[in-house]
Amino acid sequence: MRSMTGFGSAIRETPQGRLTLELRSVNNRFLELNFRLGSTFIHLEPELRNRLRRHLTRGKVDITLRFDASDDFAASVRINRALLTSLISELEEATGRSDIRPEKILTLPGVLVTESDDTRLKSLEEPVRELLDEAASNLIKQREREGEAMRTTLKAQQVVMAELSERVSSGRNSVVVRYRERLTQRIEEMLGPNSPPVDPGRLEQEVAVFCDKADIAEECTRLAAHLEELANLIAKNGEAVGRKLEFLSQEMLREVNTVGSKCRDLDIARDVLALKNELESLREQLANIE
Repeated sequence: MRSMTGFGSAIRETPQGRLTLELRSVNNRFLELNFRLGSTFIHLEPELRNRLRRHLTRGKVDITLRFDASDDFAASVRINRALLTSLISELEEATGRSDIRPEKILTLPGVLVTESDDTRLKSLEEPVRELLDEAASNLIKQREREGEAMRTTLKAQQVVMAELSERVSSGRNSVVVRYRERLTQRIEEMLGPNSPPVDPGRLEQEVAVFCDKADIAEECTRLAAHLEELANLIAKNGEAVGRKLEFLSQEMLREVNTVGSKCRDLDIARDVLALKNELESLREQLANIE
């Protein structure tokens, strides 16, 4: 299990200079990659993007690459000969002079062209790829450490919710008993002490209608199954389970809400409220799991 927040970096010293690559990650519903490579390495972005997708599945990740050139890594300069020759020819024709000094034209835009040393920069591409893999590995290690801490919290929450779910399920039968007692007492209070006894058949009919409306057996069974699957997903290693856990939490909340709306018993209502609180806390945790 991995968190979606973390930091990973890698540094490489080369003859051309120092390369530093940093990855900063926060939670996000999908995988969002934001590259800052500078103009020197911008052409590598599509390749690095695909490479990073092999390591990560979710999170908003900022990728920053810095290149600090060494002193002897200087830019090379060449003369745009075609432009220089054309300018001299135009000036000679315009002025009628044949002694135009080329050095005076060198300051004109486009005559001197500054170029990076493409060959030496090309040799830095493979170190950049290796740096990305190393930084991604460091990021994943930090995300895994945070994920393990979150796993412990999720396990404890799953245990609490399983206990509450079992209590709701085991209390279903007593709900009917308490309803029959309350209904009998209410009828006796309305009719008075001298009233004829309540028709048992009519009473059981009312209780049966209540049982049908307040039956939460299916919801309890599904909730128990969801909680078992929750425990299985929490225990998994080496797999991104964030989306599955989020979907599962939505299904559990649906079942809990249905139980609360169908069964108005006070004791069960307390457990339903406790389940909702645990689920809300659970969903906050799940928002940061890859």
